[in-house]
Amino acid sequence: MQIFDWWIFLQDMKGNHHTFATSGAAGNERLRQNPAHGWKLDEMAREAHLSRAQFARRFRARFGTSPGEWLLRLRIEIARQKLLESEATLERIARDVGFCDAAHFSRAFKRLSGRAPGELR
Repeated sequence: MQIFDWWIFLQDMKGNHHTFATSGAAGNERLRQNPAHGWKLDEMAREAHLSRAQFARRFRARFGTSPGEWLLRLRIEIARQKLLESEATLERIARDVGFCDAAHFSRAFKRLSGRAPGELR
């Protein structure tokens, strides 16, 4: 998954064709620094200056998935890295990436990766 894609997509939808280095890096940093942010479709659509329906349709055409599913995959990828690189508890990692509890996180992680999060440790 390319983390920069979402930010570049938003910039393209706004008609702002910034370079990869400026808009992509800023978007990457924004998403990675706050993966627990409660992104809503309305907010993403506003950022792109599109209606909710247009944003969702264009997003799916570009990435082959819904914005919500894409963000879920991003959160799981960030959590996977944290599981491999830190000693933080599952509960802590779950909260850090935007899940309400470790059980919800574990179910989503297993659904997307085919493995329980504890298996990575």
